[in-house]
Amino acid sequence: MAHIKEIEINDFKSFSNFKLKDLGRFNIIIGDNNVGKSSLMEAALVSENFDESILCLHHMAGVRSGLSDLNTDIIIDYYSSQKQNKKFEVAIKYENNEVNRIKCKRLHIDELKRNNELVKLLGYELSLNNVLRNDLKDIDDLFYDVYYVNEIPKALISKLTRHGGYVPFVSSGFFYSSDLVGYYSNFISLNKDNEFLIIDLLSKIFMDLESIKVISEKGRGSRLIVYLKSSNLPVPMSMFGDGFVKLFRIIMELFMCKDGKLMIDEIDSGIYFKKFPFFWKSIFSNLRKYDNQVFATTHSKECLTSLVSFAKENQEFRSFIRIVNLRRNKNGYPMAVCYNFEEFENSIDLKNEIR
Repeated sequence: MAHIKEIEINDFKSFSNFKLKDLGRFNIIIGDNNVGKSSLMEAALVSENFDESILCLHHMAGVRSGLSDLNTDIIIDYYSSQKQNKKFEVAIKYENNEVNRIKCKRLHIDELKRNNELVKLLGYELSLNNVLRNDLKDIDDLFYDVYYVNEIPKALISKLTRHGGYVPFVSSGFFYSSDLVGYYSNFISLNKDNEFLIIDLLSKIFMDLESIKVISEKGRGSRLIVYLKSSNLPVPMSMFGDGFVKLFRIIMELFMCKDGKLMIDEIDSGIYFKKFPFFWKSIFSNLRKYDNQVFATTHSKECLTSLVSFAKENQEFRSFIRIVNLRRNKNGYPMAVCYNFEEFENSIDLKNEIR
């Protein structure tokens, strides 16, 4: 897969005329509360697949706003920083210099009906309540690649959800849930090599671990059960601590988005600081194996210093790492400084405060 090299964002939430260059395989985003760390990850979810991009933005708006039923008006309001003329634009440039761009603008259907040229280009029955097309190219500055009228058709969301609906995002509070059973069943338990790898990685942090199995119980569905060396009684994974489940989820998600990108909010959440060396080894081993690109956030200085220590001892991963420091400029908009590993290492050694 070609990894993201640059991101350009216009009028997307608090971002206005924002550019970020020289991204790496593992990008850890730091900065003050509410500066836009998670919003940057939302923007990075845009892909060459239009339907997939819409599904990701729809899902993320729901997760972060606490709303389950979202229409386009809400989504445009959620993502746009322009109060008068609701619109936003995100462009992603890859290592192979290909660019994916999504431009969204809310128009009422009556505005389309009055524009004969646009009606002809759309080739769409404008008497429909909902119009959603993405096959328009740039005609001029007035027209956008994506037109929303009234709301996203519920049929589109339903179709995408039926065909997987996977969104590569690990929330800070999203640890154990039934989707992990599906991940483990489909990608791990049917392959002994994968199962051995997962158990080996986890047991370096949780040394009492012996095995993980999927069991089905009548009336309760399937769930993950953990077997320990020190006990004859299996323990439901949902009973384990946040650190164990968080690492397990990240590893499963890296399997799920092989050759793709994964967003992780508060990557250090639930991880005991003495376990960080093994935690990073697990993450980077999978990152290299499955050719992923990761964007993650943190507020923890221990997390950052442990990352530097890990990379010093594992030189092959130094080139993977970028530290994206988000700040607000004098106008209140987010700006970013992107450090490569050497620059970041020097800052840590000099005890500079870059968070």
